[in-house]
Amino acid sequence: MKKLFPEVLRSETASESIKLLLNISPEIEYFDGHFPEQAILPGVTQIFWVNHFARIHLSAIIPAEEHFSHLEAVKFQQVIRPGEKVQLQLEYKKDKQKLYFKYFREEHQFSSGRLVYALPSQLGTNHV
Repeated sequence: MKKLFPEVLRSETASESIKLLLNISPEIEYFDGHFPEQAILPGVTQIFWVNHFARIHLSAIIPAEEHFSHLEAVKFQQVIRPGEKVQLQLEYKKDKQKLYFKYFREEHQFSSGRLVYALPSQLGTNHV
C-alpha cells in the first residue's frame, strides 16, 4: 500500500519550533510518475508536508482559524530522492503569522521558505 507521508523517526520540540527526522520511503505515492527514470519528491508535496506537520506538532501556537494564504522566498536547492532521511525544521513566528521551514541533512539544504497564514477576513483575492 502506498504512503502519503514519511515516517517520523525522531522529533525535537521547542516552544515555537520542531525538528523532525523523516524517512522518505520509496513507497510514498508522490514518487509515482515524478520522474520515471529517477524519482524525486515534488516541491508541492514538500509544501503539503510542511503544513501537515505544522498543524499536528505546532497546533498549540498556530491558531486553528488561520488558513494558509501564500508562500514566500521558497527555494528548492537539491532534490529529495526515495530512501533518504532528511530533517524538517519548522518555526512559527506568531507576530508575523509565518511558518519558516527548512528540509536539510547535515551540510545539504534541500529546500526552504515561508508559509504565510491569515485569518479568513485577511485573505485577499491576490493569494491562492
